[in-house]
Amino acid sequence: MPSRPSKEIVRARLHEAIDCAILPKKPISDHYIRTYEGILRDFAEASARGWTTERVVEYIDRFYSTYKWMPKRRGPYVDEDAAKELADELNLEKKTPRLIELASVLSRK
Repeated sequence: MPSRPSKEIVRARLHEAIDCAILPKKPISDHYIRTYEGILRDFAEASARGWTTERVVEYIDRFYSTYKWMPKRRGPYVDEDAAKELADELNLEKKTPRLIELASVLSRK
């Protein structure tokens, strides 16, 4: 079984992709861009109510079903322990390195 690339390798690849991106002269109108405002509004609303394990799982399901910009897989398996830790971290209302770490282990299957 192939191993997953390290966080450092993924980060370097993302930076390279961003640095090499050529921006179009006019905005591209696609479903992701049209729904992004709604995604941010939903996230802000959930943040105002406070994050729970159930809310994290609900929002993961939304991203794979309601917002059709992401191809749906077989319904993501969500590690509830990681979802609870992510909810706790989101409730701190700070950007922390732990957010990325927890998001990366939410779905392991």
